[in-house]
Amino acid sequence: MFRTFQVLRSAARVGRIRLTNAYDWKLEIAQQCQELGGVYIKFLQMLAVHHSTKYLVEGMGAALAFEQVPYEKIDLHHHIGNLAEQFSSIDSKPFAAGSYGQVYMGQLKTGEKVVVKVLRPSVRKTLRTDLRILTVIGAFTSLFAGTSMVNFRLMAKEFAGRHG
Repeated sequence: MFRTFQVLRSAARVGRIRLTNAYDWKLEIAQQCQELGGVYIKFLQMLAVHHSTKYLVEGMGAALAFEQVPYEKIDLHHHIGNLAEQFSSIDSKPFAAGSYGQVYMGQLKTGEKVVVKVLRPSVRKTLRTDLRILTVIGAFTSLFAGTSMVNFRLMAKEFAGRHG
């Protein structure tokens, strides 16, 4: 329920900015997706590359969708479990982050250097709820999109089907 509240708060903020023209509402969408993380960052990335929605993210730059994904504090040893005994070391700070995971450098006891990708705990915790919420947002948005070239309901449903 708390996650639903977070998403509604973000959507209300974007709506208020869109209605009042306080500043660029598209930039606000990107910032809210960044704050919500996981599924919403992935959806923003999908909007950025889809031919019918690229215009939504033009102007805010691809950096917010692809390059400036924030890091999340992760207890690596907890998440890699029994595999930890195979490593001589794993960097405590990630060198890259994506919408669903973070990437760390490590070294096996054999001396081989490896890359370790860890699923964000927040994604694991909120994935199902976020996909349901995104489907509802798509349906709701399509009510107001009218004859738009973009079918937000179909896009959200397709996205949820690929990531669910």
